[in-house]
Amino acid sequence: FYTDWCGPCRVMDRDVFTNGDLAAFFNERFLNLKINAEKGEGVALAKQFGISGYPTLLFLDGQGLETKRVVGIATASKLMKMGKEVRQSK
Repeated sequence: FYTDWCGPCRVMDRDVFTNGDLAAFFNERFLNLKINAEKGEGVALAKQFGISGYPTLLFLDGQGLETKRVVGIATASKLMKMGKEVRQSK
């Protein structure tokens, strides 16, 4: 979840999500969605998941239940580690 005004969200777009190894790992193993919490369906989804800070990254299981949450800016290495942990816990 992100907002248009969120500086850390822009940093992650520019510096983290563009990391080739991270992008390849997540694109091969996860369904990735970028949701604006202040527009369209994002408003209801942000409320449903109790989003109160940005950026917020959620890992959901196959039933749509939250398994992990990251609030605030994260490095590519931190996200890679978390992604691997989530995959191993299945």
